[in-house]
Amino acid sequence: DLINIQKDSENLKNYSGPVVVNFSRHDLTKDLNEKQFIWFPPKFKIIDDKVKVLANLKSVCPEAFVSEIPVRLISKIAKKNEIYKNLFNTDLLVDSPVLMLEKFDFGEILVSTIHFDTPTANGSRFFHNLKYYFNLEEFVLPKFINEVHLKSVCGNEIYKILLQNYKRVSQIINLAKRCMLIKKRYHFFYSWERGFRGSEYQTLYFILKELVKLHGVISFPKTVVNEILYILDGYLEKIKELTEYMEERIIYFKLEKIHKLNKIDENFEKENLYFGHSKGVHGKYGGLYRKVLNCLEKIICISYNCILEER
Repeated sequence: DLINIQKDSENLKNYSGPVVVNFSRHDLTKDLNEKQFIWFPPKFKIIDDKVKVLANLKSVCPEAFVSEIPVRLISKIAKKNEIYKNLFNTDLLVDSPVLMLEKFDFGEILVSTIHFDTPTANGSRFFHNLKYYFNLEEFVLPKFINEVHLKSVCGNEIYKILLQNYKRVSQIINLAKRCMLIKKRYHFFYSWERGFRGSEYQTLYFILKELVKLHGVISFPKTVVNEILYILDGYLEKIKELTEYMEERIIYFKLEKIHKLNKIDENFEKENLYFGHSKGVHGKYGGLYRKVLNCLEKIICISYNCILEER
């Protein structure tokens, strides 16, 4: 192991949302807001005093959730029925380490269960501290990005393809919402019905959204355009097949819930074929979904590499 910590079995894994954090004085924690976000966090135990704890969880916030239950309602439920007390015991999280640092060889290992990348006003401050603490390279946005204007996208074939697929996945997300399988928890986060592969749906949605935004405003060189079109050409049918299955799976999942059926064997096999097995070494993000995701991630890398080369 790279750092002397281990997972604590006494945990509340299904917590998600804001928490209040107690930060120690350190260059990495300078000027950080005590209110941060954690999403279904692991809980760690420190097994060697070489590990420096930079932050502990001080308290949970009433606007957070345990499963689908708002934290503000949990105490009422637990008081009325003792059986639910341990299922919603937010005390298990209090005082747990959420930001840890340990020296390793000539460097240091940093572990965080705080999601500083959650869209809040304060998260960027942590990355600013991170840059200076680890002496990372200064990043300046390329001039042509700073001065970018909305371009005409009428003749942009890549944009048209991406937009068409983004709209398609948006429709599927909306169908899942109407079937009560996906719920919009915050403006930047969806939760989903237990057993439903909501993470896969959400990931595809946000990747396509990012690509549409990029290719809607930036003119890329012809060589890059041709490279992306070549990649897309080999995957358009796969994307179409995957989205058709995703839509079909919502209907079957809903029917199974309504009629209290176990997952139909045929549907189970198809789900593994399209999404991969939900557990095991080749767990989430497998099957055809993995191939489509690889394609879109490759396009994101090509797009951003092109931007960075223009610096």
